[in-house]
Amino acid sequence: MISSRYKYFRAVPVLFFLFLYLSGCSDQLSGPTDTLKPSVVLYSPVSNDTILYGQHEIIADMDDDQGIKFVDVYVNDIMISRFNTPENQYKPAVYLILDSTYIGKKISYYIMVYDLNNNGTKSDVKSNILVLDNVNPPLAPFGLDIRIITSNLINIFWSDTNRYEKGFEVWKKEGLTGTYFLWKTLGANTFNTNDASVSPTQTYFYKVRAFNDFGSSPYTYEVTSAGSGGSPNLPPPTNIVATALAVNIVYLTWQDNTSNETIFQIERKTGDQPYSIAGRVGPNTTSFKDSANGLTANTEYKYRLKVYSETDSSWSQDVPVKTFAQSLNTPTNLAAAQFDSVTVRLTWKDNSPFEIATFVERKIGDGGTYISLGQVGTDITSFDDQTYTPNVKNIYRVRSTDGQGSFSNYSAEASIIPTRLGGLSTPTNLIASQTDVGKIRLTWVDNSTTETFTVIEWRTAQSAYTEIKYVPANDVQYIHEGFTFDVQNFYRARAYDGVSFSNYSNEFVITPSSNFGLGIPTNVVLTNLTNPTRVQISWDDNSTSETATLIEWRIDTTPNFSEIAQAGPNLNGYIHLTPQPGINNHYRLRTTNGRGYSQYSLVVSITPTP
Repeated sequence: MISSRYKYFRAVPVLFFLFLYLSGCSDQLSGPTDTLKPSVVLYSPVSNDTILYGQHEIIADMDDDQGIKFVDVYVNDIMISRFNTPENQYKPAVYLILDSTYIGKKISYYIMVYDLNNNGTKSDVKSNILVLDNVNPPLAPFGLDIRIITSNLINIFWSDTNRYEKGFEVWKKEGLTGTYFLWKTLGANTFNTNDASVSPTQTYFYKVRAFNDFGSSPYTYEVTSAGSGGSPNLPPPTNIVATALAVNIVYLTWQDNTSNETIFQIERKTGDQPYSIAGRVGPNTTSFKDSANGLTANTEYKYRLKVYSETDSSWSQDVPVKTFAQSLNTPTNLAAAQFDSVTVRLTWKDNSPFEIATFVERKIGDGGTYISLGQVGTDITSFDDQTYTPNVKNIYRVRSTDGQGSFSNYSAEASIIPTRLGGLSTPTNLIASQTDVGKIRLTWVDNSTTETFTVIEWRTAQSAYTEIKYVPANDVQYIHEGFTFDVQNFYRARAYDGVSFSNYSNEFVITPSSNFGLGIPTNVVLTNLTNPTRVQISWDDNSTSETATLIEWRIDTTPNFSEIAQAGPNLNGYIHLTPQPGINNHYRLRTTNGRGYSQYSLVVSITPTP
């Protein structure tokens, strides 16, 4: 039997040699110490560059056999930041971060790259780098206008909010067909200059742009010595004539010099007050009646017209006009005649082309008192009276109103001793109005008591009258759905008792529009959405009968718009899922009711970013 002491001494050598073996293995596993430094090549920002203050990514190649632990950034030999390698990544993103204290100064920088064993390598130094708070051309001046000082002296002035312009260039040309040339260069913060080289017999055109070391701004719109201005690609209206027709009515006409306008905007002012909008009319229009609230008697106004295309606008020179000090002209040639067995028809001559209404009054006998019978609308010169007193003298008079509290003098009186007989009476006051895109509503006054039907007849300018409906007795309206759009439709009616007809009613003419209830979408707003890139489109829906809003789109490299979507009725938003990032995307909208289209909205543009 071996003693326990003997077993102990036999175990000691074994443990000693095991320790030596494991120590050798450990040395072999750890290997020699890492002395290989990282490599680094610095690319950007480069020497002699100009950069904005703020954060800029440093572009560099960095490599190490063991891995990169962190990178230090030095500016002007001072370490300003350290970037550690994120977990599970090989190297960090590195940035040059410059606050506003560096603005206007030149810097140098380099980076130190460290591996996992803290071996460091310095990059090359990039130097002579100018730090600014702007590296873009200036914005365009705005509000360009002129003041005519004398017939030989014009002051050109503008507004500017730039902080970075170095100066301004004023460009000039003589006459519509002239060529622009650089007329004057002015220093920073200038906002006006005089031109003393003008002739009162010539029209001069001006435009202005700002410039700095990084380029020039876009030009302003152009203005002229005649007072007009705007885009050189969109000639403003000319030959504007403003004529006062009443104490509160002005009629304007003009020459349309464009073929691609979308709208004319009429503006007016008094004295030195700013212009306000008096109204708007569609393309190819050359006249406008200003009868809106605000015009007063015996007052001088100035008017001008703005013309808009999808991308440009211009405005005319202004023209003065003075409203009448007195009211409307008196109606003349009033006559009263027995029209049928129950109707006295009045007719007269209207001498006020733009009156709002004509009031009709009647008295019984020479000693009677006038009472109001009713009124008729603008340019209507007849009235049917079926409430007269038969077999006595009925006396009539009329006068016009502008709807603003002013009246003409009364016409001369007209009198008649009418009778009242039995039989069919003529329908009167036939009126047609479009109530929906496919419906015209006819109404009339039924003056008969023995009719079985009221017969409605219809035609266009190219066709003869045809009967379209026998309306049952005592009914006084009918909805016509078979009319012709966008041309004159004529209607008349007469009573029928199964044997004979009454006289025809008045004829009513209406031109129903296929665009009824279609308003132009306005206030179109584009919003850039990211991740992924999309464009959100919103607008104001101004239509009441649209079946869809059509959305069209193009980019700078495609000349024509294409339809990309149809938004349903009463919707005012859509998201375009496939815009083109990095370039201008242009959008325009219009509505449809299945028969016609509204005009297009103004074109709006956006440059989507990812």
